[in-house]
Amino acid sequence: MSVAFAPFFLLLLLIALACLAVYVARRADIYIGWGKLGWLLAGYFAVLLCSPLVLWLLPPDVLSSPVEGAALRKAEAAARDLFPAAMAGRPQSVDDVGILGEWQFSLDGDSLRIAGRHPYRGLSVLVERKDENDGIIEATHYFTRTILGMIDVSAQVRPVEVTLTENTLMITEPEQYRIEVIRFWQDSMAAQILGDAARRQLRFNVIGGNQLLYLRVPQGVQIEESKYHLQFVNL
Repeated sequence: MSVAFAPFFLLLLLIALACLAVYVARRADIYIGWGKLGWLLAGYFAVLLCSPLVLWLLPPDVLSSPVEGAALRKAEAAARDLFPAAMAGRPQSVDDVGILGEWQFSLDGDSLRIAGRHPYRGLSVLVERKDENDGIIEATHYFTRTILGMIDVSAQVRPVEVTLTENTLMITEPEQYRIEVIRFWQDSMAAQILGDAARRQLRFNVIGGNQLLYLRVPQGVQIEESKYHLQFVNL
């Protein structure tokens, strides 16, 4: 059925339904005066004529600021390339990678213990040994964008907390949080009345994003056993 023919078909359908209602009422000995019947039909026609305007005022099936296709592909590439680049010692070389936090600590001694609160929640911890023994620990929290249903929610991603007490580097991951995306969908009748533009639907793309904590420790520092699955960078 063509979109141009759809409103005419709906008009005939509503008239047929009104006639059927009158027929059923007559068969059931329910009296409906001509005045009431006229108002009933007038109400049907008023609803029919006003429905395009009402549907036009409803929220359209578009987003106010959706992520464009090029930005979506860039976010996907960043999520894919971040970990391999970090394992090669070059996390900052990946395009569209952000930094949630940076820390520097002075270490006294030649051993380091890495501990954490809420471990094993998807945070990768990579360790690079520096060429010099400068006594400085550097930590950087890298992340890639998170996109839900073409909406960039990266601003909701929270950084970890990193502290150093004596020779223990404590990593505190944030509590898990929940993001709900509510979306309006046009039904089939609305799509018939409003035309082809209402039929177009955006894909519900989901890019979870990747995160990792990149540590640079002085040469010669002994890393003690950790609850985290540490991965050492191959330079």
